[in-house]
Amino acid sequence: MASIIGSVGNVYFVYQFIKKLITPFNKTSAFKLGVIDKKGNVLKKRANLETHDERNSYTLSDSLVWNLKKLLAKVPGGSTKLATYAAALFLLLKENSTDERLHTDMAYLEEEFNKFMDSDETNAQIKQLINESEKKSFSTFTTEASMLANKLYLMHKAKQLAKKDSGDEKEQEINNLEQEAKKLGFSRRKYEEIFDKQGLYEFAGEEGTDKLVKKYKKVTPGEVCEIPEDELDEGGIGAI
Repeated sequence: MASIIGSVGNVYFVYQFIKKLITPFNKTSAFKLGVIDKKGNVLKKRANLETHDERNSYTLSDSLVWNLKKLLAKVPGGSTKLATYAAALFLLLKENSTDERLHTDMAYLEEEFNKFMDSDETNAQIKQLINESEKKSFSTFTTEASMLANKLYLMHKAKQLAKKDSGDEKEQEINNLEQEAKKLGFSRRKYEEIFDKQGLYEFAGEEGTDKLVKKYKKVTPGEVCEIPEDELDEGGIGAI
C-alpha cells in the first residue's frame, strides 16, 4: 500500500478528520439542526433534509466519520491518540470509496478497519503522522486543517456556481455561499477574493464586477469610491 500521507494536503485533511472524530455529537451542526441526536443517531434521513444548512451538516463523509466514531467508542483503547490517528488515515483512504456498505453496515466497517489496522505499513504511516503532529501543537494543526479544508470546499462550490447562467436564482445561491463562508470564519475581503478567482463574480465591463457595482453603486474609472474601513484591502485603496 502506497503512502496516503505523502503530501502536505493529505496531512491537513487527516487533521480535519481528527477534528471531526474528537468533536462530541452534541457540538456538531447536525445536532443543533436536529438531524442527529446526542449519540449520533440519525433523526432525519438524508433524502428528507430540506434546507441548505441541513444538507451541509450531514454528508456521506460525515456518516462514515460518525459510524467509525461509534465503532471506536465500543472497543478498548478506541479513544487513544493512536486509535484516533489510525481512524483518520482510514477515512482519508476510504472517503471517496463507492462501497456503500461502509456507510450502512457497521459489522462490515469494523472488519475493514481491522484489516487496515493489521497492516504493518499502516502502523508505519501512523508513526509518520504522529511525528508530523509533534512539529506543531495539536490545536494549531487542527485549526490549519479546518481552514484549508474549508477554503478548498468554498473554491469548489464557487467554481461550480460560476458555470451557472446569470439570474436571480444564481444571485441567491451566491448570497447563500457568502453567508456560509462567514460562518466558516472567512472575512468578507477573503471570501470575495476566493470567489473572484474562481470566476464567480461576473465582470461588468469597465465598471468592475456586478457584485461590486451592487455594493458600492456605479463607479466609473478614475472615480474615488468610499468603502467602509473594515473592507479595505491591506495597504488601503485609492482611486478605482
